[in-house]
Amino acid sequence: EGVRSSGMDPGRADMVLLNARDAIKDRRFVEAIEYKKVIEDILDEAKQAQIARGMKDNLTELRAKVEAHAKLGADVRMASELLAKADAKAESGELEDLGGFAKRIEEEVEIARRAHLGSLVDSFLPVIEEGESLGLRREDLDDLRSHAADAAAADDLEEVYRLKGDLQEQLLEAKR
Repeated sequence: EGVRSSGMDPGRADMVLLNARDAIKDRRFVEAIEYKKVIEDILDEAKQAQIARGMKDNLTELRAKVEAHAKLGADVRMASELLAKADAKAESGELEDLGGFAKRIEEEVEIARRAHLGSLVDSFLPVIEEGESLGLRREDLDDLRSHAADAAAADDLEEVYRLKGDLQEQLLEAKR
């Protein structure tokens, strides 16, 4: 009942429980105790399977996150390596360390994300210098970079990209 209330299907444990009840009615107590052990094993396996599914779902989400950041240009090699190790452990049924792997992967993705944001802000400098050489006001260009640095500090990737687009647009206007 506890397993059912947690949303898990006890599977064949119900059938074994009926057998155990019959054994008790027939006063075959040793056999009933053996059935109890079998039921506990079945429920433990069901719990482990549920944990494994949860971990695999978590790894799938992390994989999507790593791939998305890689497409943006972030260096997620370390996160990818950790993810590959976690996948191997999950496939072999070693679930104990997966929580720690998931946390480390999250941390590595966050480190890569922040580094990527910093490099994006740094990439404004050559564009600013080129814009200044075309006659654009340095103060205006530096303001865009400053806003981009603030957006990066606030972890707003979209805003950083938008500001970079604005800067490049100003440069194209100046070139025309």
